[in-house]
Amino acid sequence: MTSSISFSSKLRKATIGVWHATCTCRMGAENDPMAVTDPQGRVRGVAGLRVVDASLFPVVPCANTNFPTLMTAEKIADAMLAIN
Repeated sequence: MTSSISFSSKLRKATIGVWHATCTCRMGAENDPMAVTDPQGRVRGVAGLRVVDASLFPVVPCANTNFPTLMTAEKIADAMLAIN
């Protein structure tokens, strides 16, 4: 590479974003118009369907998403088992 322009061009072509998809099925209160699920992960308007992963988060955590995802799934799973 002989110039910063060619380096920049190569860098843009060779890199991709590495991130975890989150916040696509926002969890929220009944009066939250942006919420797709209730606090138990039940998808509004779809009987029998729950979401129990990082897509529930209303905002992206300022950390790795693995631990919050596991804790969210465990909490919802416990609530589901308590119902049955």
